[in-house]
Amino acid sequence: MHPAVLGNISPQSAIAQEEVFGPVLCVLSYDGLDEAIEIANRSAYGLGGAVWAATDQNAIGVASRIRTGQISINNGSYNLLAPFGGFKQLVMHAKAASTVSKNSSSTNPCN
Repeated sequence: MHPAVLGNISPQSAIAQEEVFGPVLCVLSYDGLDEAIEIANRSAYGLGGAVWAATDQNAIGVASRIRTGQISINNGSYNLLAPFGGFKQLVMHAKAASTVSKNSSSTNPCN
């Protein structure tokens, strides 16, 4: 399969809502930060995400509004000690992660 970049995608379309395994990037447009967060939170999934911003403080502010599992801030490193779980259709993973969370010594919310 060749890499594909798909533009002008509706946030409600199947390609935007389903998990795609392959080199595919869907470009969604939005009007303002609130709409971008609403689009992200409208997904049926919530295993993980990433936020890039001019400052870590801005990225953390946005990340705190997104309903997902582990979230990366400004390309932060992956924290193997952090709980791994999700929200929405991934609730069973989140419940399993709570056990890991109790045993984790990590306190950094940015990893």
